[in-house]
Amino acid sequence: MIVGCGPAEFEGDVHAGLFVGWLHDTVALVAERRYGAGRLLACTFQLSTHLANHPVALTMLNDMLRYVTRAA
Repeated sequence: MIVGCGPAEFEGDVHAGLFVGWLHDTVALVAERRYGAGRLLACTFQLSTHLANHPVALTMLNDMLRYVTRAA
């Protein structure tokens, strides 16, 4: 889980997340942070272990790479 993402940040900076438990704790699974002129995309899915046998993992990785390398 990515820490430091409050509910207000889920609007634009969290690309995949969920609410956990009756307390409605937020969990970011894919989140974006701006850093200087660039940005960081953090993902907690274990995509690398499933690239060879799970087409969704490969698609997610390709889409995230395309997203972070696009023109600003």
